Amino acid sequence: MKLNAAVFAMGANITGAVGGTGSVTFYLSNTQGILGTALPAPCAAVSLTTFDAGTGNNNAMCTGSTQLNGLAKGTTVYITAVFSGDPVNVASTSKQFTLTTS
Repeated sequence: MKLNAAVFAMGANITGAVGGTGSVTFYLSNTQGILGTALPAPCAAVSLTTFDAGTGNNNAMCTGSTQLNGLAKGTTVYITAVFSGDPVNVASTSKQFTLTTS
């Protein structure tokens, strides 16, 4: 399973490749509206690795999480991405989204 968080920094490239220091941690909850628990690596403190000049989004991707990949078919959980912030950009939290495994 792959999760992607897009961080918009007013169109600026803030990826690690250009010296950006912010990261994203993905959270998993069994209850809608509750932040839940931070997923462990590889979904914790994920660096922003790609920049899309068309959208201005900096992307952090979580792949290979045994916790997510181990969810039983038909399980519904709630995912939130939290950007740590950096010296220029404030920390931010995404809207929660629903994930149902198939």
